[in-house]
Amino acid sequence: MTKISRRSGKPNPRKNAAQKFILFPILLLLLGCSLTAGGTSAGNDTATQTALALAVIQYSTSAGGRFPSPTATAPGIRPHTPTISPTPFPSQTPTVTITASTTPTSTAGHTATPPGATGTTRYILDPDTRDYAPQKKSPSGSDEYQNNRWERPYTAGTMDYLPDVDLVRVELRVAPPWIYITFFSAGTRAEGIGETMYGAEFDVNRDGRGDYLIWGAAPPGSQWTTAGVEVWKDTNADVGGPIPLFTNAPWSGGNGYDRKVFPGGQGADPDLAWIRQIEGGAKIQLAFGILAVGNAPAFLWSGLADNGVRRPDWFDYNDHFTQGEAGSPLPVQADYYPLGALFGIDNTCRDAYGFTPAGSEAGLCV
Repeated sequence: MTKISRRSGKPNPRKNAAQKFILFPILLLLLGCSLTAGGTSAGNDTATQTALALAVIQYSTSAGGRFPSPTATAPGIRPHTPTISPTPFPSQTPTVTITASTTPTSTAGHTATPPGATGTTRYILDPDTRDYAPQKKSPSGSDEYQNNRWERPYTAGTMDYLPDVDLVRVELRVAPPWIYITFFSAGTRAEGIGETMYGAEFDVNRDGRGDYLIWGAAPPGSQWTTAGVEVWKDTNADVGGPIPLFTNAPWSGGNGYDRKVFPGGQGADPDLAWIRQIEGGAKIQLAFGILAVGNAPAFLWSGLADNGVRRPDWFDYNDHFTQGEAGSPLPVQADYYPLGALFGIDNTCRDAYGFTPAGSEAGLCV
């Protein structure tokens, strides 16, 4: 325990230094005794072990100290910037290999229902638009057509609010051999069942392009189902066009996610991906095998909800639609307001899993 001076109420550095000078030899003496006394191995003598532990704690904590926490906002950060969880990046992410069945089977052949999400959670917070709905707009700076960031939980033209499309938080849990993505929206909407798609994009080689898209239609109940769930892959590296994430419109030189690996419970592995609702639809949860993202031990990921276009082959949408065609949810962009062809969609920034990002990765959360 750090001693406090009676006069000043502050730590006494001279006494702390003396403590460490005295305790270090004691620590070495106790360690030597625990290794040799009575021919027993270290840690077998309870009294010695207790004394040794106390000495280690006293010596290692006598100097005190803490990590500083930043209080200032970095220049250039836009309002309503999404945030990510402070969960440390895994230092050793296990590589898990899942071998899919080679015999196509139907949805009736399920054998591996997800056991439920466990493990460390990473999450992304996204702007909440519900307070702006009466004004038929999105928060300032939350929608960036140029950078493929969408905050458009509205219908086209009339700008009717779609609370089930308005993502406010998306969580990731990796519990080999499963990955879980949980979507928290601002509210529920009966019309969204079977229509609103909830999913995640994965950039496994960190080049800014999505490599896999896994999504599913909002299910009607809390039981796991494969109905309406799809796993897509980009086989020719053209998602995002010539410059990933940044608009290249009008551009029609690619086909986005072009291969449907998992069509709703059919194909080589009928148990590859599942979806269910939680808490009466307040949350939607996807679960899929790590095979669905190529067994990647590290990746960039982002969440999305889409009740509008729903075309994997048109990703990224800001390559397929010009801003004039897409419209805008921001009245200050008078030339583009209201929403046009690109409506009913919300996506998040990108979080890094399995590696420490350099900070220059495309779309990375601030």
